[in-house]
Amino acid sequence: MAGNEDDILSMLTGGVITIYVGHKRKEYQVHKGLLVPYEYWTKRLDSELTEDSQTIHLPQESSAIWDLFVNWLYRGSLKDLCMENKNLEKAQVMQYVRLYIKAEKWVIPVLQNKIMDKLTVWTDSTWDWSTCDMIDLIYYHIPEGSPLRSYVVDSFLMRSSMCDVNDEDLSRAGQLKSQLDHGNKEFVLECFEALMQLTSGKLLAGGIKMGCTYHKHKDGEKCSNETKAGAHLSGTNVA
Repeated sequence: MAGNEDDILSMLTGGVITIYVGHKRKEYQVHKGLLVPYEYWTKRLDSELTEDSQTIHLPQESSAIWDLFVNWLYRGSLKDLCMENKNLEKAQVMQYVRLYIKAEKWVIPVLQNKIMDKLTVWTDSTWDWSTCDMIDLIYYHIPEGSPLRSYVVDSFLMRSSMCDVNDEDLSRAGQLKSQLDHGNKEFVLECFEALMQLTSGKLLAGGIKMGCTYHKHKDGEKCSNETKAGAHLSGTNVA
């Protein structure tokens, strides 16, 4: 939650609605004022809430994703990934990717930017490849030119530049083949295009960029208290 004290007070005094999420109907009590700044939710509230019922039912939504979303609504931050437990870490990464996809649908770029901050720290701290399922999920739901798609291409290039070429499964060619076999043709093509630009000298090799390189901004807008990172490795301008 962001804003001055008056903004925050108004958000928390505008009434509470009940949202039931998933087939098990997990209940969330959410201040309406936290949702109305976002046009998607304003329209949803206007169409579904009545004087007699301040309740919304979302049976197709995931309560795990809503746990993250509601926590962000009230705290303005996201939990750090658990780096000590690999299985938990991978599950959390997939949850953040799914939340990013929801934020794309709900048009909440500030939440998408928070998620990208967590993902870039994760990539900078681990040498794990993005899984085929993760790439499939991103490319099915996220449009071309999105910071998230640029990020997964960049992370692939960073990881593949330091992989063991003698290990077929962990080599760049082996990973691209796995993605292709899984049906992620568009991702493989974007990786090849980025590699061609690298080898032709059009792009500089490097790691995952920090700052707000993978953020969404309105024209001319930048993150507060941040300096934009260097040129985007895969060449997409998200500002």
